[in-house]
Amino acid sequence: MFCLTAFILSGVVGSSIVVSRLNDNNFNEIINNNNNNNVFDETDPLYWYVQAYRNLKQRQYSVPIPNRAAKNVILFLGDGMGISTITASRILKGQQQLRKGEEAMLEMDNFPFTALIKTYNVDQQIPDSAATATAFLSGVKNNFNTIGVSAKVKRNDPDCDSVNRNSIDSIFTWALNAGKVAGVVTTTRITHATPAAAYAHIQNRKWESNIDESIINGTLSETECKDIALQLIENDPGKRLSVILGGGRKGFLPEFIKDPRGINGEEKEKFGERKDGRNLIEEWLENQRYSGLNETEYGYVNSTRGLRTLNYSKIKSLFGLFNYSHMEFDQLRDRSIDGEPSLSEMTEAAIRILSKHDKGFVLLVEGGLIDQAHHRGYASLSLYEVLEFDRAIRKARKLLPKQDTLFLVTADHSQPLVINGYSVRGNRINGLSRRKDGNQLPFTTLSYTSGPGFQTTIQRSNMTNVTLEQATHDLKYRFHSAMPTKKSYHSGEDVAIFGIGPMSHLFGGTLEQSFIAHAIGFASCIGPYEKEIHCRQLLRLSLSSSSTTTTRLPNAVAFIMDTPEMLIIFFIIAGLMSFEDSDYISANIVPVIDLPDNLRQSERVQRIFNEYKKHFGSSRPLFLVRVPGRVNLIGEHIDYCGYSVLPMAVVQDIMMAVGPSDSGLLHLANFDNQYPEVTIEESDIEFPKSIKWYHYFLCGYKGIVDKYCIDGPVPSMNVLVHGTIPAASGLSSSSAMVCASALSTLISYHQSIFKISTPIPKLDIALLCTKSERYIGTDSGGMDQAIAMLAEEGSAKIIDFIPQLNATNVDLPEGVCWFVAHCGVSMQKAATAHYNTRVAETRLAAAVIARRCKIAGYKLGDQLWVVQQASAIPLAEMGEHLASILDSEKEFYTKSEICSILGIDSNELHKIFLSRVSEPIEEFKLYQRAKHVYEEAYRVQEFRKVCDTTKDVEHLGQLMIESHESCRDLYECSSPQLDELVALALENGAIGSRLTGAGWGGCTVSLVYEENAQDFESALSRQCKFLCRTNPSGGAIIYQN
Repeated sequence: MFCLTAFILSGVVGSSIVVSRLNDNNFNEIINNNNNNNVFDETDPLYWYVQAYRNLKQRQYSVPIPNRAAKNVILFLGDGMGISTITASRILKGQQQLRKGEEAMLEMDNFPFTALIKTYNVDQQIPDSAATATAFLSGVKNNFNTIGVSAKVKRNDPDCDSVNRNSIDSIFTWALNAGKVAGVVTTTRITHATPAAAYAHIQNRKWESNIDESIINGTLSETECKDIALQLIENDPGKRLSVILGGGRKGFLPEFIKDPRGINGEEKEKFGERKDGRNLIEEWLENQRYSGLNETEYGYVNSTRGLRTLNYSKIKSLFGLFNYSHMEFDQLRDRSIDGEPSLSEMTEAAIRILSKHDKGFVLLVEGGLIDQAHHRGYASLSLYEVLEFDRAIRKARKLLPKQDTLFLVTADHSQPLVINGYSVRGNRINGLSRRKDGNQLPFTTLSYTSGPGFQTTIQRSNMTNVTLEQATHDLKYRFHSAMPTKKSYHSGEDVAIFGIGPMSHLFGGTLEQSFIAHAIGFASCIGPYEKEIHCRQLLRLSLSSSSTTTTRLPNAVAFIMDTPEMLIIFFIIAGLMSFEDSDYISANIVPVIDLPDNLRQSERVQRIFNEYKKHFGSSRPLFLVRVPGRVNLIGEHIDYCGYSVLPMAVVQDIMMAVGPSDSGLLHLANFDNQYPEVTIEESDIEFPKSIKWYHYFLCGYKGIVDKYCIDGPVPSMNVLVHGTIPAASGLSSSSAMVCASALSTLISYHQSIFKISTPIPKLDIALLCTKSERYIGTDSGGMDQAIAMLAEEGSAKIIDFIPQLNATNVDLPEGVCWFVAHCGVSMQKAATAHYNTRVAETRLAAAVIARRCKIAGYKLGDQLWVVQQASAIPLAEMGEHLASILDSEKEFYTKSEICSILGIDSNELHKIFLSRVSEPIEEFKLYQRAKHVYEEAYRVQEFRKVCDTTKDVEHLGQLMIESHESCRDLYECSSPQLDELVALALENGAIGSRLTGAGWGGCTVSLVYEENAQDFESALSRQCKFLCRTNPSGGAIIYQN
């Protein structure tokens, strides 16, 4: 959710005004408004904020990997580094290694996540670097040539007050206000377009050292209009940057002071350009002294020697200007100790300083001369700049912990470089093509559509193959251009972004350039994203690695899975990659195996085959899909409140026999004759209030179709369902049905290419099926789907929901067994208002607690977990605190009372909290529901702790008994029949017993010593509808027939 504090503290008037409009309530309303693009236009920063936030939330859990926050962020920006430049540089790198070249890899090529970035400005189809930098550093698109302001400011706007009013904070302000440190490294002038966007707000990017007074209304003293260099030294965030390295001394020296090193190290009579007489280098040094740093903790350098002789154990603040203007091209720079450092050396220096800070950092590293070389037609020099840029990336990755750092590589725009001419494999990339043009004249493989090389193109008639080939070896050879211009013009096509590290999975598909800043803020918990769920400190128990295994997705393979087509590629790639987590595939992918002979010959499968043939005429199905039911050992009605639960899969299951249908229809049959066969067209799928058995199948089917099959053929199939889970028993037959349906639909969609090892991600399916149950009105928390997909034989699972769905093995004590008993009363979640009413009551309780305790960062509709975490009250103590917060003597709250407390009307109350409650309700038991949730969540933690440590069975039994009493008395989700069954179990030797599932009917689960199991089973079997002894079962599996 959006946090205002960082913006208000920034002191930037424009940003404060903008962000003050983002209060929790109206921002949620904006986000949920499907027509929000009509509310704001592109000149309003909110247009870009809303667009980015909705995109972020869609992508956050699109790939099942830990949504871990990034401590550090490094954004590598290749100025003008379009895709053709990347390709040519990659080939050059390989050819420098005496290979053919095309097979080489740049460091960025190894990053697992990529996306395309749209680079247009608000007023220009083809952008400049100032506006693009504002987009990717501030999250708002703006106008050509303007920096750090919204599109309400035009180039050369004469009103400096307008600039101040419409200034936009960058990620550097966000980072500094969040307690991080920050730095900028570039090979251009430090006041040039890209680095300037980190800290400046100005209406013309060219005003680097002086403002054009002829344009400005009034005098500069009246307008407070400052040039870019002055903003770096005097304004926030520039004055707070810990590292500033680049070129451009001329912008910091007055006209009467000679530059100490001249241009590119040559002693030429060059003076500063400042007309105000100020020496900003000296002022920076003075500011450091006044800041409280001693002389060993800050420094100014202007050569490689200065950079290398710093005491990095002490230095905290560094300013380096290594050239009068832009730094020299890497291939032409003075490499002596008194010359200029390389980009990779500057990057290393910056990291050594910034990485000492406990809270992390944000660093911009710009390979700015890639663009400068292109503008001059120097294609070879530009490619060599990319190779140095590549070395800087490689250096950074070696220096920093990969688990803590988000690395991003992108470009601000492209350049009109073309790779052309059917060159043979291994042909020198910056040499001649092996073809001739229409006049039988030679031409180079690389050329430009515009640029100063047009004259070279004309002169080709006077050049032989040999002389032209020789000419291209000159680093300053201007490559051919099709259109005569003094310099190459930017290109407007999309550029690439490459990501690795925490939250890098946010980057995929095609994105607005402004999205980058928001993704950085979201990933690193800065700016408007400080209070996002993944940023909060979770209360975790310390687990022994020897006794638990956690289901998680290694970064190396996290890029798969957003489309079914990519699923097939997974195992091809898996065979070529070395995974740090060797057991990843078996733990995270739904197994697809040949149907074992013993199972094929079993009575159950033979009956399924016979019934399948009876219904559909086909001898046998292509697949059998098995999904288990589950019993929740402890943790009732807390999954949708954000808390962990502890279920295990049971041997009872749903099995679907699946085969193709030529009719284009869905043919669904059930082995149980009480459920009639149905035939459905995809276009006829609907979910009425009266739910039939097949609607659960349609949930999973529609979930898959909506996510994956929008542009492809809709799967048609024949399906026979056989279940051993008692319906409406609380053992999750409905969720098992939905999960089995989703898997059946997915394999039917790809049946022509699926082989033995079909990579279907368990977490992806679990998340999708959780959402799919909403088609029938069930607000499921995700426990049922998670355990059905992720269960491992022999272990229960602790299921976490925040920051994302995650499952960890829990080894149960030996010498005991588990019994599930049906009380005789059936209750379906989708057929009752009770379940959704309880969900609403927990959300209302959270809202009232947050308002009465004035909890910062809370938004209406948040879970009880959010409130507890934000309050910093330990979970074990929350139950006691509730007595005063929610008034333990108050039986219920009325609608009007709640509206008054929350400051909303009844319509808003219904929209936010009650839209899924099917029956009218006027009174809500908030204290009772919240007390149950917090105390039950603590019982889950205790249960897990006992399983991992003492294995004290009696303690586990007591926790189960307390859980049932809470469900009965506080949550009121039990029934007389369930209460009687629990009492009967305890009377007959159960160590512990409790209701399991949603309640109001269904089953109990009982913990019994092995030696008492036979007597227990004998005593209860006569008293209940259904009784079975069960063990932890494995999760979903697909059998190929």
